[in-house]
Amino acid sequence: MKKTLILLLAISIFNSCSVIKPYPLEENGFFKAKKQSKTIESIGFDLDKNKSLLVVNGQAFVNGNDYPREMINNIGYFENVLTLQDFKKEIVKNNKQDEIGSISDDLGLNRAYKKHRPFLYVYFKIREGKRKFPAVRYLQIIMLNPDNLEEIFIAETFMDNYLTGVGAENTYNPLFNELIKYIRLNSYYTND
Repeated sequence: MKKTLILLLAISIFNSCSVIKPYPLEENGFFKAKKQSKTIESIGFDLDKNKSLLVVNGQAFVNGNDYPREMINNIGYFENVLTLQDFKKEIVKNNKQDEIGSISDDLGLNRAYKKHRPFLYVYFKIREGKRKFPAVRYLQIIMLNPDNLEEIFIAETFMDNYLTGVGAENTYNPLFNELIKYIRLNSYYTND
């Protein structure tokens, strides 16, 4: 029993320390994944009219690295993909920080949309499941339309912290694959 617990602890520590690197799209137009995510919300939206800029806030789950921005950039649909930090720098560079204020909440994102330039916003959130021990958690990817603060797309996947670990092919890539499906449904997307 002790050996099993030690082994599970070692696997958990090993999985939590791995560095996640961006994946290229496979020939089928999706990222390599071991499972599928589940779409929770999919509201029809004309993405083609709103593809000039996507701002992504991925710092909550990847310790500030550029992984989410690079993955969305690898999809090849949006003309410009910026991290939230880079978007803040752009606002300051254009001397609009006093006019817009903080963009740390939905109202700030709405002001940035109206006073700086139109964009779509993607962020990640952990949803707690009903069971507390062992904890059940789901990672969500959410696309927000800052113009009206509507969440137009939400997908989620189970975060397996115990057996397979939280990693690219079993957690993050399935979420990005759901985003690709949403883009295909709401645009004239091609990744040629």
